[in-house]
Amino acid sequence: MSKKKVASSKAARTSRFQLRAIILFSAVVFLIKVTWLSTQQGRGLLGADGENYLNALIGLLEDGFFSDERLLSYWPAGYPILMWPLAELSFNNFAFLVGTLQSLIFAVSVIFFSFELIRLIAF
Repeated sequence: MSKKKVASSKAARTSRFQLRAIILFSAVVFLIKVTWLSTQQGRGLLGADGENYLNALIGLLEDGFFSDERLLSYWPAGYPILMWPLAELSFNNFAFLVGTLQSLIFAVSVIFFSFELIRLIAF
């Protein structure tokens, strides 16, 4: 019979401390980003392709899912489709909603990735 590896209590405490620190760091960065977004008064950061995504989104808002917008033919339509429900909710607060959603996805992915790294290192 093989013996199971049992993590020492010190290693378990270190792992728990690391996980808490990562969660706290991600939460603080998320809150800073949301605070900064709330001060922008509807002006988000478009980035390099933001104008194309917004034009594709306007096509979706005007014509629906089967829009004839030229950008939807060759430009990746996934991001405008993701933004579409947020724009339907509130076009005035659209930049804040999209920025908050992106920041939330980023925070959750950092936490998940860190959990997996710590889990892999422990074994």
